[in-house]
Amino acid sequence: FRPCLTGNCSEDSCAPPFEFQACGSPCTGLCATYLSPWLCQDLPPCQPGCYCPEGLLEQAGGCVPPEQCNCQHVSGEGAGVTLAPGDRLQLGCKECECQRGELQCTSQGCQGLLPLSGWSEWSPCGPCLPLGLLAPASRAALEERWPQDTAGLSPTSAPTLASEQHRHRLCLDPETGRPWAGDPDLCTVPLSQQRLCPDPGACQDLCQWGPWGAWSPCQVPCSGGFRLRWRGAGIPPGGGCRGPWAQTESCNMGPRPGESCEAQDTVPTPDCANQCPRSCVDLWDRVECLQGPCRPGCRCPPGQLVQDGHCVPVSSCRCGLPSPNASWALAPAEVCGWTAETAPVSTGPWRAPPMSVQPSGLGQPGATALLPVVGAPPKDIGAARRAPG
Repeated sequence: FRPCLTGNCSEDSCAPPFEFQACGSPCTGLCATYLSPWLCQDLPPCQPGCYCPEGLLEQAGGCVPPEQCNCQHVSGEGAGVTLAPGDRLQLGCKECECQRGELQCTSQGCQGLLPLSGWSEWSPCGPCLPLGLLAPASRAALEERWPQDTAGLSPTSAPTLASEQHRHRLCLDPETGRPWAGDPDLCTVPLSQQRLCPDPGACQDLCQWGPWGAWSPCQVPCSGGFRLRWRGAGIPPGGGCRGPWAQTESCNMGPRPGESCEAQDTVPTPDCANQCPRSCVDLWDRVECLQGPCRPGCRCPPGQLVQDGHCVPVSSCRCGLPSPNASWALAPAEVCGWTAETAPVSTGPWRAPPMSVQPSGLGQPGATALLPVVGAPPKDIGAARRAPG
């Protein structure tokens, strides 16, 4: 391609073998770019100028047929290599040949020889699983830690549940360095590893927790809200769970456009508007408040928390009363029945009576929730999910 002088584009502007075209595409006329038109996406698609005759491409100042185009290859170190048609190049286990300006590679000799990426970081500790569902390496590690006795029985100290971590790696294309997209049978090495969770207390909670559910919509449209998500417990049925069943996190911390934080009875907090606790629900047992890095925004004034979409004094927060798979919400000073005595509910987190007092059950083995005896029936967590405090 040879551009014309402005205002003087005609047949007389071009020297052989180039020919004048009133509307041509420079990219499609060059050996170096006709297979990569995206390299010229910023150029006008129609330019007057001098082009090679139809069927030929420009290379080194002349016009050649496509089968005589050279190939260009840039190595991982950034060094460029030019190959003439028919030249061969070994890229790792791939054997490549220059054809029509493009390297054509075969991976027939790559089985078990593909390059590998590095290992990823270890994942967070996963759910607690029965030992039969663990990876063989994890089971072997447990057997080393708690060897079986001569009768073939595991000692009583051996865990019944265990958590694993995972990490992964990829087979790479030796030509591009990108993840391998060819025949999967050529990638023969293990691409994942498992190990036991290094946290010794990861499965002291007897529950087999399910995965966390999706986050709920933000409870407040602006100026400092929060949202929740839940998870269910598998075994043992009816109780024994000690971990959190719900989590909260901040959302919609900024004011409505054109408004200040004060318009929604919140205050600007430049240092850490998402600091825990943010809502009355954050005070409940078995609800985990996730804070994350501090961010500026709006939040309730000191001494107040979000409940029912508004800031209320902490003394007005409803209490969360744990049950086997949920929490009941009780108003301040509402009384719950115990087998030995009654006691007023304290603000925020539930405060249990003396250890000698046993809570009433719910008709389920191992149930530990309390039964209300006065006032309106306490809200089950199902109601709290629809309008959390």
